[in-house]
Amino acid sequence: MKKYNLYILAVVTFVILIFVGNTQVVEAKGTQIDIQVGKKHVKGTLNNSSAAKSLQKKLPLSLAVKDFPGEPEKNADLNFKLSTDGMPKGSAAKKGSIGYWSPDRRLVFYYGKVSYYQGIHIIGHFNSKKDLKTVKNIKKNQKVVITAE
Repeated sequence: MKKYNLYILAVVTFVILIFVGNTQVVEAKGTQIDIQVGKKHVKGTLNNSSAAKSLQKKLPLSLAVKDFPGEPEKNADLNFKLSTDGMPKGSAAKKGSIGYWSPDRRLVFYYGKVSYYQGIHIIGHFNSKKDLKTVKNIKKNQKVVITAE
């Protein structure tokens, strides 16, 4: 009986891990994007979430980027709302994630890890860790242009 209970527990744990992992970030496929920062180009992938699909419809975009004091991120105000239908209410952000901060309608580039906050919605990731240095060095109010490839 104990072996059976352990087996059930292992199966349930496995299913939960797969479900939670798949709802936060879908990194395997999505829309390729180019983010022009001055003369440099940073490549990323938007996932298949509702927020990412909403953003794709608005591309190309030109945005002014700013720092968020105390956090390893750069953000830009969007003048429109992205759909978050079917997405978790919040998330943590991994280094290299692209997110949407729904309370203030901001696009967020994470060059470091950020703890869970309700309102963070992960919509993609940068394709190369070397590009994170470029993201980190974006100056206050510097314009970036985001296009779909």
